[in-house]
Amino acid sequence: MRKIAFLGLLLQALVAVKSIAQDPHNSQYFNLPVYYNPAATGQGVEHIRLTGLYRNQWPSLGNAFTTQGIQFDKQVSRVGIGFMLLKNSAGPSSIQRIQFGGSLSYRLKFGSHQIASGLNIGFVQKSFDPSKMTFDEQFTDDQGYNANNPNNEAFAFTKVIRPDFGAGFLWTMGENSNSKWQPFAGASLMHINKAKEVFIEADNGTPIKIVLQAGAKYKASEKIDLKPSIMMQRQDYSNEMLIGCMVTLNLESRNKAEAGIYMRKKESAIIYGGYQWNSLMVGASYDMNIANSVSGPGAFELTLTYVPRARVKTEKKKKETKEKSTTVNTAPIQVENAEGLFDIDNDKDGVNNIDDQCPAEVGLKNNHGCPVSTIDADGDGIPNNVDPCPYIKGPASTNGCPDLDGDGVVDSKDHCPTRKGSKENNGCPDKKSEENIIDKTPFIKLKNIKGLNSDGIPTVKFDINESTIIDVDIISVLEPLSDEIYKDTTLQLLITGHTDAEGDEQYNMILSQSRADAVAEYLVNHGINASRIQTVGYGETTPVNSNNSEESRALNRRAEVYVKRNP
Repeated sequence: MRKIAFLGLLLQALVAVKSIAQDPHNSQYFNLPVYYNPAATGQGVEHIRLTGLYRNQWPSLGNAFTTQGIQFDKQVSRVGIGFMLLKNSAGPSSIQRIQFGGSLSYRLKFGSHQIASGLNIGFVQKSFDPSKMTFDEQFTDDQGYNANNPNNEAFAFTKVIRPDFGAGFLWTMGENSNSKWQPFAGASLMHINKAKEVFIEADNGTPIKIVLQAGAKYKASEKIDLKPSIMMQRQDYSNEMLIGCMVTLNLESRNKAEAGIYMRKKESAIIYGGYQWNSLMVGASYDMNIANSVSGPGAFELTLTYVPRARVKTEKKKKETKEKSTTVNTAPIQVENAEGLFDIDNDKDGVNNIDDQCPAEVGLKNNHGCPVSTIDADGDGIPNNVDPCPYIKGPASTNGCPDLDGDGVVDSKDHCPTRKGSKENNGCPDKKSEENIIDKTPFIKLKNIKGLNSDGIPTVKFDINESTIIDVDIISVLEPLSDEIYKDTTLQLLITGHTDAEGDEQYNMILSQSRADAVAEYLVNHGINASRIQTVGYGETTPVNSNNSEESRALNRRAEVYVKRNP
């Protein structure tokens, strides 16, 4: 029978024989969501999330327990994909446990509710180095300990690797909204296959770990969030409960500061602090021992998380354009075409005369050979270089910018874009003039339709970079809307598409138009005559909320359906 010579190795032996079948625990469980629940893979991730972890438990015992890991996850529409690698080392004999694998989640939205399920598939590898262990045969009465003395111990294997499976679900409410309370709850089962992965007892498998989590985000103010939470886990004879609260101070741009206090039942009090600067978040925590069985320093834990934006904002450089010389060489340029014939390009701009709408002027290929001064991206008859809204079609009376209510205040600056007002009142009617307007609300407010904004306008939400309508909005918004307007053929529709402020301005214009067109296509496919529908994309120019956080940006990714009766 194997005997360990001193207290430190006795602790190590207990880990090797009994507790090695249990997972290491972490204090910053909120920064390692995929490790505790595969259903959280991609949850709340704008683009990708990459987290590194280091933890040193009871350092006074000499590297008693150290944990290093890396976690990656990404959201693709309703699907989350992730990867995790976690290494746990215990004691001087280099007992190591490496857990690695992938996770997959899928989420569905039902109004303000969202339910996600997830699956984890991976492997667990355990190993130890017998050359770093001491045995009773190496101790003699005359010499004491001598590492060269034979230990007479034989090991069939010192490394095992086994498959590992886990599953979980997660419920959230009010995420990416302005709701003050945004609660969540989840549960997971890890090691559900109970893999046999110990060195001595061949029939001793890893116990199933049950993890329960719940909490909420409370928006105390525009800049301050409170996040109380609780996490409980049970694995064999090990029980753990962590409860506490975090305070988040949202600063300018994506910066934020965090601080929290948590209690691990009957073991430790945890102090946490974190700071995010742009795309990089660092979190540090310290466990103060309160259990009588442990003395000395507790545990130090550090996480480093990289959360880049979905797309980098590209600012347009405004440069004064100088007209290019239109002097042409009298000798024509001959360019061989696909048929082996030769075409003529008089102005040398790379566009043959036959396709060049401005054959005597040097121009651009994407403008049919015409110079930049004639580009009209939105086709409203006003060239881009003099159009304040180059990607939104508008009338000449407002220099090419749209003005829905025709009050002379363009929609991007109109605080009441659907009601005629005055320039002095930012496009809104004052009380006196409003009394003289017969039709105070030119757009009809429909009933029996969910998904209305604060003005009573049916609103369809979209995921990042998507123009596909989600199922919940089809059920709650578009189906009842199509039924309502199908009955009354005098109703006309104006569908406006919108985006958040992330990404290139021109790209957002195209995306917003695609969102408006997607709603129009659905209604046409459900019996609404296309002649009754008008669509327009506003890009990022008419937000309903700030773009300072993912929650507020989500509200700007939308399409709105305005219903008006044809006079």
